[in-house]
Amino acid sequence: MLLSACSRATIFSGGASRADEQGEASFGAGCDSILQHTRAANQVIPELRNFTWTEFAALGVVLPPPGVCATGITYLAEKDSVPHGCNWIPLTEKVYFAAATENFAVACANCLSLAKEVCSSGGRLPPDQRQELFARLDSALTGAAYMVLSHESVVVHQVIPEIESEFGRSGEYVRQRYGDRFRSRCDEYLDLLHRLQYHLEMARELAVKLSGEQDAVYR
Repeated sequence: MLLSACSRATIFSGGASRADEQGEASFGAGCDSILQHTRAANQVIPELRNFTWTEFAALGVVLPPPGVCATGITYLAEKDSVPHGCNWIPLTEKVYFAAATENFAVACANCLSLAKEVCSSGGRLPPDQRQELFARLDSALTGAAYMVLSHESVVVHQVIPEIESEFGRSGEYVRQRYGDRFRSRCDEYLDLLHRLQYHLEMARELAVKLSGEQDAVYR
């Protein structure tokens, strides 16, 4: 009887060991994917910092003289062709998004730091600590992705349409020289935002999945 009991204990112990090994392997693979996406998100930040609109430095928004309502009558022109008495605002000021980029940088760095903390735990934290850590990572990734989405929405639905309207009221010279290039540059900028948001959202999906798997393994 004693031998039989020992045998059963040995079998049970071996099964638990295999479960632990499977859990660790799954955790490691999930962590690798999360880290891959959070690092990729951080790699977009330098591209955003280096993104410039300097080729439009000579172009700006022409505003009517003081006291005249500007709504619906602003247009784009090069500075040396602005009528006397009108004001001129460089177009580069309207597409200056450096502050948003720095906010993204802080948020993405925080996400990567939390992802490393999650992965360095090896999945062996007590359930309450593990859930808290995953919750912090989930919150950070959700907040960062929402920040990017909100900025993109402002650019797509406010900034670009307003400038496009001003192009429409501008002279033929301005439209031909700058119009297509401006649209192409906008597409390039939005592509960077899409990449950033994609990696943040993918990291979050993987973190949620990994958290659920860990709960199932150690339940």
